[in-house]
Amino acid sequence: MKKILVNFIFYSYVSLSASDLLVLVIADDYNSSVGHLSAYSKNDKNYYNKENLSFSVNIGKLGLALGVEENVFKPSIKKKQEGDKKAPLGIFKLGNIYTKNDKIKNSTHIDKDLICVDDSNSKYYNKVLKKLDSDNPQSFENMLRDDNLYDLVVEVEYNKHQIKNAGSCIFLHIQRGVSSGTMGCTSMAKDDLLDLLRLINKSNKSTLVQITSNECSEVKKQFDGIECF
Repeated sequence: MKKILVNFIFYSYVSLSASDLLVLVIADDYNSSVGHLSAYSKNDKNYYNKENLSFSVNIGKLGLALGVEENVFKPSIKKKQEGDKKAPLGIFKLGNIYTKNDKIKNSTHIDKDLICVDDSNSKYYNKVLKKLDSDNPQSFENMLRDDNLYDLVVEVEYNKHQIKNAGSCIFLHIQRGVSSGTMGCTSMAKDDLLDLLRLINKSNKSTLVQITSNECSEVKKQFDGIECF
């Protein structure tokens, strides 16, 4: 137990010390397809002040799987795999913002040529790029969709080392419906995502902590101000 705690402290401060916005998603258990999101901004005394932002989100249809690069939490659950319909559990930086129609600060426009590669044999596995710049992967997601799910997208920097079959194209995006589980992303109502994007754009660096209530007590010990529920 002592060794795990040391690893937790080390990894947490490396990952989060530079982040001034913490996006916390808590699910009831590892099989839940829904969670609750809240946001915290860090002050100059390293205290996390809760923002006026709190709402329900959808996670994987089959719950949560341990992030493949995760070395903090040690639950007795499988690691995430491509196509497992599970969202990753762990600590992840939030990356690029992609938008279809809305004029969002610091965002990249989604057009018909933009794809996310989920072919683990491609050298561009788990990358968002123009199809013409790819290596003709066997499998990919079109970022421009007929529905509105990807009208607003925030990249979750999961599996950045491109470990084969460990999961790809993980985003925060618009939900299909209330309590509608995802293929592995975290989804929410459009207005809620817009509110979250405003906070992300006000911050220098943002981090997603996606856990169950089992892990929250340990997170709370390290990041003063976080609430478990």
